[in-house]
Amino acid sequence: MGQQLETADQIAALAFLYDRIDYERRSPPVERGEFRLDRMRQLNERLGNPAATLPCIHVAGTKGKGSTACMIQQITTLGGYRTGLYTSPHLERLEERFVVDSQVCQPGQLLRLLEQVQPVVEALDSESPQQQGPTFFDITTAMAILFFHQSQVDCAVLEVGLGGRLDSTNICQPEVSVITNIGLDHTDLLGSTVEEIAAEKAGIIKPGIPVISGSRDAGARAVIQQIADQQGAPLLSIGEDFDVQMDARNRFSFSGTIAGRTISWTDLHCGIPGRHQLENAAVALAAIAQVADRWPIEQELIREGLASAYCPARLELISGQPQLLLDVSHNLPSVKALASHLETEIVAKRRVLLFSCSRDKDSEGMLAALLPHFDDVIFTRFTSNPRAISPAELREQATHWLAVHPARNFDCRNPRIFECPDPATGWTQARELAGPDDVICIAGSFFLAAEIRPLLNTRKQI
Repeated sequence: MGQQLETADQIAALAFLYDRIDYERRSPPVERGEFRLDRMRQLNERLGNPAATLPCIHVAGTKGKGSTACMIQQITTLGGYRTGLYTSPHLERLEERFVVDSQVCQPGQLLRLLEQVQPVVEALDSESPQQQGPTFFDITTAMAILFFHQSQVDCAVLEVGLGGRLDSTNICQPEVSVITNIGLDHTDLLGSTVEEIAAEKAGIIKPGIPVISGSRDAGARAVIQQIADQQGAPLLSIGEDFDVQMDARNRFSFSGTIAGRTISWTDLHCGIPGRHQLENAAVALAAIAQVADRWPIEQELIREGLASAYCPARLELISGQPQLLLDVSHNLPSVKALASHLETEIVAKRRVLLFSCSRDKDSEGMLAALLPHFDDVIFTRFTSNPRAISPAELREQATHWLAVHPARNFDCRNPRIFECPDPATGWTQARELAGPDDVICIAGSFFLAAEIRPLLNTRKQI
C-alpha cells in the first residue's frame, strides 16, 4: 500500500487478504486444476450474486487489454455514464484496481468491502478445509463486483487477470466480450501455441453475446471464430468488420460496420502513446459502437474520451533532462512495441535501460528484442515479488546474445551491461549513466514500474 495504515482493523483486514494464495506473487501451479471458477461462483452467490445484474464489458487479451479497458472506461464516463473499472495488477496502491467515474477507491471504502467479503471467505474455508479456498484474485474480483454493484454503476469494465476461460472475472454476464491482441505469454499455463492461448482467451465468449476481436494472427482468428460459432456469438474482427488507418502523426481514422451501422470517424487521437495503441483504440471504439443501443454516446464525446484516455506506465514519457520512459511491457509483443516506439517517437542522444522481469517470462526473447536499441543496460531484481529472475541470469543471457549478434555498423548500438541488486540502486546508476540529452527507459514488469514510480519525486535534473 502506498498509504499509511491508521487502524488495527485496516492492518488485520489487509493481512487477511495478502495471506491468501496470490498467483501474481507466487509461481503458478504446475497443474491447471488449481484454476477453477467454482470458488468464485460460490463466493459471488454468498454475497448476493451481484455479478448476475452487473452491466459490464469484459476485456481479455495478451497485450493491450489494460489500455483498451481504460479507453472504454474513459469514453463511457465522458459519455455521462457512471462507470466502474477493474484492472490488475496495481502499481502503487491496491485501491487502484477499483475505480468508479475515474476516482480510485478510498482506503475506507476498501476496508468496508473487505469487511463484507472476509466472513464469507472464512465460511467457505471452514466448510471445505481440504480444498483451496478463494484466492487473492478471487477476493479482489468479488470486491470489485460488489463495489460496482453498490455504487450503482451504469457500466463496469472488467479486465481479465490471466487467460479468460478460468479467470475469476469470467462469472460476469457482459453486454459485449472483447479480445485484444493474442501472443505467447504464460505459456506454462495457457498453452505453447498462439492457437492454444487464443482458446483460453476466447473462453470469455458467452452464448449469443457479441464479441469484438483485435487479433490479426490467422491461427488465433480461426480459433476465436470457431468458439464464437459454437456459442452462437456474433463476431466482429479487426481487418474484416472494422479497421483503423493512420492519417498523420498521432491522428487516425476508424471505419466499420457494427451492429448494422456504417461508421467512419476521422481525425481521431488516442491519449495513450504508442502506434500499437491504435489497434487497441480500434477495438475500444468497436466495443463502444456495439453497445450504442444500451449506452449511446455522442461522437464528440467519444473523440474526447479517447483523446483523454490515460493508462499509467504505458509508454509514459516524463520530460526532463534526461527524459524518462516508464513502461510495463512484460512479454515479447509488448517489448517489441516498446522498441518500435523508441525508434520512431523518442529523440535522444543515448538510451539507458533499467530492466527486470519475472522468471516465468520469455526473458531471452525480450532481451533479443531490446538489446539492439540501447547503449547501457542495467539489470536488477524487483523486491516486491519473489518471482523475479536474478540480475546475474539476465546478464548471462544478454552477454550470450550479444556475443552471437555483435554490433555490425554505426547504426547498431552495442550496449554496456551492468547489474544492480535492487531497483533503487539501479535507478541511481541509471541517472549517473544518463546525460541531459539521453532517455532512461524502465521496462520488463509491472512490479519494476511499481517500485520505480515512488522514486520519481526524488529525481534531480542532470
